[in-house]
Amino acid sequence: FYDALGSQLFDQITELPEYYLTRTELGLIDQIALHLGPQLADTEIVELGSGSSLKISKLLQCVPTTHLPSLRYVPVDVSPQALLQAATHLRRRFPQLPVDAILADFINQIGQLPKKTECSKRLVCFFGSTLGNLLPTQCERFFDDLGALLVPGDRFLLGVDLVKDRDVLERAYNDAQQVTARFNRN
Repeated sequence: FYDALGSQLFDQITELPEYYLTRTELGLIDQIALHLGPQLADTEIVELGSGSSLKISKLLQCVPTTHLPSLRYVPVDVSPQALLQAATHLRRRFPQLPVDAILADFINQIGQLPKKTECSKRLVCFFGSTLGNLLPTQCERFFDDLGALLVPGDRFLLGVDLVKDRDVLERAYNDAQQVTARFNRN
């Protein structure tokens, strides 16, 4: 799904009028970023399925500039193109922020992520309601592997959708412009 074309199509999906998920999550991130951002000194921020890193940018803009050099941002994604583009954009926008991208399938390779470096805390972000795409056995293994990476004082920021009316979901995943269909065929 997530080669160069797939990543581009997915970004288009997130901007469709029917696809409410990204807009809703960005609004929620805006609400928590003002509180959470100033607390993120000396933190390694790992974003699973980072894609374009749009959501983490919202959080980073609320981190005091003096804290940015003490952070480490670790985007994890299966798309090398998305990682390169996002890292380039973030380095331009936040030049003091160390960015160390990891090309990996975080569902099956989360246990292979490196241990924390010199940062004393870790914040793992898992946005986009991606959890809903996993089978129960995958969820259980994912959380077991994730738990092995976290220690007391670390944080986990999870984005999940609420139960929705079937028509709302069908419109979100079967858009009028057929972008999702092109993504799925890719």
